[in-house]
Amino acid sequence: ARAQVEDHLSVYVEPTWMFNDSVGLYVKGAINRVRLNTLEAIGIGEDSSAYGNINVFGASYGIGFKAASPIGLFLKVEGVKTEYETFSLNSEN
Repeated sequence: ARAQVEDHLSVYVEPTWMFNDSVGLYVKGAINRVRLNTLEAIGIGEDSSAYGNINVFGASYGIGFKAASPIGLFLKVEGVKTEYETFSLNSEN
């Protein structure tokens, strides 16, 4: 199977618990959408077939750490897991 992924979009929230003015711990939750463009097409006489394009949705969650240095540098480290829905594509022919 061949496909192209494009237009990935994530909307997330990131509540943070600050330990002081420059160090904090946060959790992250997100809803994701990606466009899957199928590139697979079979063109063999009566057995020709093609597959449509679809949007695939998913969710992300994780935890992270953020810190700001006195000279203005900002550091952010996180671990995030993303899972997408299961899907299947069927030929229109």
